[in-house]
Amino acid sequence: MTLRPISRRLLLTGTAASVAAAGVSRIPASARQDATPAADVPLDQQLAQLLDSCNSIFGVVLIAPGDSPIYSLNRDVPFISASLYKLVLLAETLARVEAGELALDQTVEIQPEFYILANGDDSYFTPDAIGYEAMIEELAYSAGAYSSNVGAQALISLTERNLLEQFAAGLGMNQTRYWVEGSAIREMYGKVAGRPPSLDYVRSLAFLESFAGYGAVNLTSPGDMATFFRLLRDNQLVSPVVSWQIRHILEARVINDRIPALLPQGTQVIHKTGNLDGVLHDAGIVQTANGPVIAVTMAQAATDYEMTIQIEQRLGLLAYQVGAHQSESDGGGQVSWPADW
Repeated sequence: MTLRPISRRLLLTGTAASVAAAGVSRIPASARQDATPAADVPLDQQLAQLLDSCNSIFGVVLIAPGDSPIYSLNRDVPFISASLYKLVLLAETLARVEAGELALDQTVEIQPEFYILANGDDSYFTPDAIGYEAMIEELAYSAGAYSSNVGAQALISLTERNLLEQFAAGLGMNQTRYWVEGSAIREMYGKVAGRPPSLDYVRSLAFLESFAGYGAVNLTSPGDMATFFRLLRDNQLVSPVVSWQIRHILEARVINDRIPALLPQGTQVIHKTGNLDGVLHDAGIVQTANGPVIAVTMAQAATDYEMTIQIEQRLGLLAYQVGAHQSESDGGGQVSWPADW
C-alpha cells in the first residue's frame, strides 16, 4: 500500500501550553513587502478594476487586523463549495473527538466507494490503500492539508448530512448546505432579503443549477467562509483545542498556487483551496506584521482558469499589503460591522 509522504507527523494531541501558544505567529519585518497599493487609487477601486478584468463570478471578503472590513463582494451569494466543504467536516469531526464520541486513533477502513471516478486520482491515498485502516488523525490531515477526497469520504462515513448542516448553522454559517439537489437550489437560495438580486446572484443561481444537473452539490458563501476563519483566528472554532488542531492541519500549505503565491517567503498562511470544473477557491488567514488578515477568494463560472488564478493571487498579495502597512493604531480596536453583515 502506498500513501503520499508526510513531511512531519501530525500531532493533534497538543499540550495545553502548545495550544495556548498556537496563535498565528508574526513574521519578521525583513519579510514584509515594500510595495503598497497605489496611493492615488482607492483600494476598493483597485479591487473592482481587478475583478472586472475577468468574467468569472467572484466572491471576496477581506478583513484586516483588528477585525476591520477591507473589502466585500458577493458576500451572501451562494457558491459551489468544492473542497471548502471539508472545513466544516474537519471541525465537526474534531468536535466529536473532543466530546469523546470519536477518538483520533479510531480507524476507518478505506473502502472502494471512497474513490469517486469523477474526482480523478486522489491527492493522498493511492488505489492500493483499499482495505487500509486509517486513523481519524490521518484522515483529518489528508482531507485538510492534501484535500484528499478519499480521506474526506472516510470522515463523511462517520457522520450525516443533517449533522453537518446543523453544525455549520451552529457556527453561524447559515448558507452552508450539503448535498443540495439541483431542483431545490432556487427554492433554497432564490430569495434575497430586502433587495432585488444582483446580476452576479442571478448568474450564480443559473450556474449552480447547471452544475448540479440531476445530482446534488455542496454550497456555501464567501460570508460563511469568512465566519469560519474569523472563529479560527480567534481560537473560537468550537474550542481553543479544536482551533489549534485545524490550524495545525491547514498550515501545512501543500497547495500554494493562489493566496500564498505572491507573498514574501516565510509568510505564514493558514488556508484551504477548492477546485472543480469552473470553480476555483482559496480562503484563509494571512499573517502580516500587524496581525492576521482574513482573505476569502472564491470564483465560479470560470472559463479562463489562468486569469482567475492570477486574480486570486493578486487578492492575496493586496490583503497582505494592507495588513503589513496598516498602522498599529488601526488594527487594535473592535469595529462596528455594517448592519447587513
